[in-house]
Amino acid sequence: QFKTVNTGGAPIGTWASGGALNTARAEMGGSGSQTAALSSAGHTGTAQTGVTEQYDGSSWTEVNDMNTNTENSAATGTQTATISMGGYGPSAYSNATKTELWDGSSWTTSPQTLNTAKAEHTAAGTYTAAIAVSGHDGPNTSVNVETWDGSSWTEVNNLNAARAGASQFGTQTSSIVAAGFSGGYSTLVEQWDGSSWTEIAEVNTGRYGVVGSAGDVTAGLIFGGETSTAKAALTEGWDGSSWTEVADLATARAVGAGQSPTSNSAIYFGGATPPKVANTEEFTTTDFKIKSVTT
Repeated sequence: QFKTVNTGGAPIGTWASGGALNTARAEMGGSGSQTAALSSAGHTGTAQTGVTEQYDGSSWTEVNDMNTNTENSAATGTQTATISMGGYGPSAYSNATKTELWDGSSWTTSPQTLNTAKAEHTAAGTYTAAIAVSGHDGPNTSVNVETWDGSSWTEVNNLNAARAGASQFGTQTSSIVAAGFSGGYSTLVEQWDGSSWTEIAEVNTGRYGVVGSAGDVTAGLIFGGETSTAKAALTEGWDGSSWTEVADLATARAVGAGQSPTSNSAIYFGGATPPKVANTEEFTTTDFKIKSVTT
């Protein structure tokens, strides 16, 4: 017979359709949770945008735009307190050091900029304690890492391997960066302990433009992206020691956005298939480490 027990391992869950964005776009920032998400900036297919939308668990509502139209920025935080940093401006890296702060109703451009230009990078943490990692700092992929203390950016120890378009989950002092692209579609994964990076178990499929979501570094998901042959619907679950392929997205796509501060839910919105899309999908599991086993 079968029974459900907590055995550790990857999540058992499914993706379901959510409400569509009002403006289809890709290469934007995502923050918040499955029931209270924020989507900011991106590219519509014809132009960069600063459009910002809030999600209530069923539908998206447009709110005040960012101050600068930007694509390939990164964002982290909650629906009412988000930090966005870097990204491409109208002329390549013209906005790639800027920082904007969202207070739940409007964006403020911080006078404190990143020390190193970043685009196609990752971010994790909160409005007052964030970490920005890797990406492009010009024509080359980067190993640069900076932390934010609520008022300024500080450069800290670099990643071991440069990459852009990776995924990240965790906090400012404990996070994981997985996959990305640097001369090839990377399977490399590195873990941050607040002072240094350590290479750990690789993902099963190397890809670029992938999104990550988790409660902490012991239980996470990465999903979507672009492989060497096609856009991906792949989802992989992390159990603290290894990666396992789990339920696929309904729509294969890359460079969308999403985030969740819990290990039993995730949200993914927007992206490119290659046309820019407005799709939202939600992943839910009752327990991240539950499995059905035969007894």
